[in-house]
Amino acid sequence: MKISRLEAFSDGVFAILITILVLDFKVPAYHTGHLWEAVLQQWPVLAAYILSFTITLINYPTALLSYTLRQHDRADLRVALVSYAAIAFLISFTFLLMYRYLDRHPELKSRRTQSQVFAVISSDPLRSMTIYLAAIIASFFSITVGAILLVGGIVFHIYAYLHLSHGLNHE
Repeated sequence: MKISRLEAFSDGVFAILITILVLDFKVPAYHTGHLWEAVLQQWPVLAAYILSFTITLINYPTALLSYTLRQHDRADLRVALVSYAAIAFLISFTFLLMYRYLDRHPELKSRRTQSQVFAVISSDPLRSMTIYLAAIIASFFSITVGAILLVGGIVFHIYAYLHLSHGLNHE
């Protein structure tokens, strides 16, 4: 399969996902002068949309990074690294918000999630945000260091996922 076909397929999947998410948006019923309150009542749908959008948005910098690696242009590679790290930072930030919300609303947590496990995993997004921010800053001074930090952030995500899975499965 050619890269252009894979990119087109990825773009198609992305478009379908966004369309499905947008179909869930409805104009809320509200009294004149109280639209803001009615919109705020829809926060779960909006939060799901934002989270889904940021996660699916990682496809763009992945394709950008892949393309610039083949072109061997350092300036473009820097832009691609910063773009990838910025989107990964946003994804980590949305997970940080989600974990903070779960911390304030323990009734929403799985019964299998013990408080000491949650206390450990709830700081993982902050750790990954720190790694991605360091990757962004480092990329302006050294593409190599920025790339190493970016890969480190990806490896940390794998570790965090395994850590979460292990914590949930052994309780």
